[in-house]
Amino acid sequence: GNPAAMREHARRLRGSAVSRAEIETSTDWLVKASDNGDVPAMVMLAQSYAMGVGVPASNERARDWLIKAAEAGDPAAIDMVKLFTFDTGTN
Repeated sequence: GNPAAMREHARRLRGSAVSRAEIETSTDWLVKASDNGDVPAMVMLAQSYAMGVGVPASNERARDWLIKAAEAGDPAAIDMVKLFTFDTGTN
């Protein structure tokens, strides 16, 4: 139910993870929180995709989640999207 609780659950799982499966489970919770509109989870999920933590690394998926977080008003995400846009030469 609660996206913020899902994010916090993911954060706790990730903090105590000792295996790849546990990291992947924590990322699954970030996906659920993000899909339910939790903006900080979107940023964390973007970072997960950028670094390949719990998911296959994907700059495209990282950028997509970062854009969603920016569109939702996250200031750090807005700044990062600007850097992506400048770096790639796209609008």
